[in-house]
Amino acid sequence: MSADVKRVVFTEAAAADLERIYDYILENTADTEIAWRTVGDIEDHCSKLRQFPLRGRARDDLFPGARILPFRDQAVVIYEVDDAVMIVRVLYAGEDVTAALLSGEP
Repeated sequence: MSADVKRVVFTEAAAADLERIYDYILENTADTEIAWRTVGDIEDHCSKLRQFPLRGRARDDLFPGARILPFRDQAVVIYEVDDAVMIVRVLYAGEDVTAALLSGEP
């Protein structure tokens, strides 16, 4: 494994976001397969940050070291890079990034 490869870790808030996204899709489509596939695709998208952690756009206006990575036109992944790639939040369907970070709640 290359020294440039980093672990990807989801915070509790990001994990709760993925559960909320699953519930939202299930409620709006009534299709568990679509809900699971979408959440799995988001997780796969995040895992690609292992090799390219600086791929997302820098957003120090949100918090120092913040980066944003869009997922299709459906979600936004907010993360930071240190010893690992820390997925801070995953917002879906146009949720307000600034409001979500300021609320401190998933």
